[in-house]
Amino acid sequence: MKNKNFPTISVVIATHNSARTLGRGLASIRAQEYLQERIEIIIADGASTDNTYDIAVKYNVRWIAVDSTKQSAEYNKAVGISYARQEIVAMIDHDNVLPHTMWFQNMVRPFLEEKDVVGVETLRYHYDP
Repeated sequence: MKNKNFPTISVVIATHNSARTLGRGLASIRAQEYLQERIEIIIADGASTDNTYDIAVKYNVRWIAVDSTKQSAEYNKAVGISYARQEIVAMIDHDNVLPHTMWFQNMVRPFLEEKDVVGVETLRYHYDP
């Protein structure tokens, strides 16, 4: 159930030559049972030379170019977070694929149920070589 009362989310993804993996992850974000107008995706890219940009723009993302002399996964994430404007920030790696369409709803639930919650993270991970 898509709920207009769920919080807005800024999804921050650091990229650098991530064309091989990025599309599946972005598709899994856009497939969420969560109002898409409540999700902004911020790509903080460290001067990719492959077609990372071409893939990203198909998914209605905000593209942030990171100085290539400073770029690293953690630096790019920090830059991306500085552009986040929504109620919750979700940091997702360029090669992550959300496991099901209810993932965002499950992740925001603790924020709705307990006023003292300030952060959540997943309980399990699946490795797909």
